[in-house]
Amino acid sequence: MYAVIALSCVWYYRRLIGRSPRELTFSGILPLVGGILVLALFLYGLTTQTQEVSLVAGLLVVLCLVVGVVARAVLRIGYFTDARAVHEV
Repeated sequence: MYAVIALSCVWYYRRLIGRSPRELTFSGILPLVGGILVLALFLYGLTTQTQEVSLVAGLLVVLCLVVGVVARAVLRIGYFTDARAVHEV
């Protein structure tokens, strides 16, 4: 969850990253590094757990991805299609 949030912040603020070094640092580099480190920690945890725990964790991640794709493509949930009112460049 923390990795997804950090990487989503980088994607959401991608238009602001080129404005200044401060925006690049706080909206780009730091969240990206944090997201990658947390993702690496999660993957390391999967390799050190028992096979059952790793399987359940992996299946939950896949299930969340499937639900997100269905919500966007099939159900046309407004979260994915509504225009952003804040931070538009």
